[in-house]
Amino acid sequence: MPFKDPEKQKEANRKYNEKRKGTRSRGWACIIYPESAPENWTETLNGAHIETLISPLHDKDVTAEGSPKKPHYHVLGLWPQPVPAAAAAEYFGLIGVTAPPEMVKNSKGYARYLVHMDDHDKHRYSEHDVTALAGADWYSVALDEGEAVNAYLDEIESFIDDNSCISYRALCGYARECRPEWTEVIRHNTIHLMAYIKSFEWEIKMESLKNS
Repeated sequence: MPFKDPEKQKEANRKYNEKRKGTRSRGWACIIYPESAPENWTETLNGAHIETLISPLHDKDVTAEGSPKKPHYHVLGLWPQPVPAAAAAEYFGLIGVTAPPEMVKNSKGYARYLVHMDDHDKHRYSEHDVTALAGADWYSVALDEGEAVNAYLDEIESFIDDNSCISYRALCGYARECRPEWTEVIRHNTIHLMAYIKSFEWEIKMESLKNS
């Protein structure tokens, strides 16, 4: 009911918005167990076009007593604007989750938890095994800009090593086709990567001469 006093109305609106804000979040999470997950459940979530990060299978977690926990996945949904629990429940309900969704107030912290990045007393899972849906990117959510760039550079350098890539053009082409998240990093670190490729090419030549 509207107040005649504009100050009272303003205060009432403020309290309402605060209460509403407290029940909404951009991030919501759930747990899903492999045996109860429907077939193609990741494709189902991807079809909803909501950015989502799915942890590697947590199959090495243990309780405080040391007993193994039931293998499970953590699923983090990221909306472009705050949504109520009902919207998250509807989304996770697409894959049969009936438990109430968990409100996530710190998306960065939860994204890091997907791999136990900061939980040194727990098994560390690989960020390379995180599944990203609908345009989500674990690196941009979980890491600061500098951390993300260094992580991508580690991946790019490993790709160069593993595939004997000595062509900057070929590297750029591969990134465009298969790893678009690398593209900006490559373009902003051309000098470093060219030096890395040239050094790698020189090592290959030296090894070839030594064996000839």
